[in-house]
Amino acid sequence: MKLHAYLSLSRHGIYYFRWPLPDTRPKPHTRPCTTRRTLRVSLRTRRPKEAGTLARRLAVCGDTITKHIEASGMNHGELRTQVYKYFAVVLDKAKTRKYKGRKPTAKAKSVDVIALASEGIGATEISRRLGIGRASVYRILSARQ
Repeated sequence: MKLHAYLSLSRHGIYYFRWPLPDTRPKPHTRPCTTRRTLRVSLRTRRPKEAGTLARRLAVCGDTITKHIEASGMNHGELRTQVYKYFAVVLDKAKTRKYKGRKPTAKAKSVDVIALASEGIGATEISRRLGIGRASVYRILSARQ
């Protein structure tokens, strides 16, 4: 499996997001930077698809941060802690926002299905009137019996 450039896999199977921090030193610098140039954040997952999704979300946030950093004037240590905290907040929000599926519309209309069926209306007409599938009408009616 091909990993994205910003994803790394630990020896324990946990995915990590690596983000290069911008250079905040004054421009005419001649010595190389001795501090760590990348930020490494655990995605707390072993699933590659979930790791890719979370890493893409953090990469978009990182791009946004990078655009605003030049005006901030922070030193490297402050920048590192602020970006790490921001990534942790975004990661927590992304992990709690899971898709829980859509609401079951046919089950919500089961009372209407039973009422229309007791009037002698057929399954096809009931499904048209209520906007649900004909198979759902049959399923509701068979569960009633």
